[in-house]
Amino acid sequence: MATKKTETKKLTRSLEASGFYSDAEKEGCLYAALVRSPAPAGKIKSISAPELPEGYTLYTSKDLPGAKTLTANKNVTKIFGYGNVNYSGEPVGIIFGPDEEKVYKLLDTVNIT
Repeated sequence: MATKKTETKKLTRSLEASGFYSDAEKEGCLYAALVRSPAPAGKIKSISAPELPEGYTLYTSKDLPGAKTLTANKNVTKIFGYGNVNYSGEPVGIIFGPDEEKVYKLLDTVNIT
């Protein structure tokens, strides 16, 4: 029985990503960055930022009305860690505003006690 030899073409397409590209931009768009716990365990006493410029906001669990959890498939997940921190990098808040670069600069000023 004769077999056919299949030739494979090699694609010379680069998958290297450099920089960031987005074609989605709208007037009034806000940029956000998660505030994450620097500690692997502990109790959160406070999360604060120095006076934020107009148009920039920091939200933590204290700013959420009602339940501070989501339940899906019988799994309960905290929204913006509160009380005890369970792992390093756990989201404990979000800071947002109209300028992406400024949001990340303000993120560095957030104090977590």
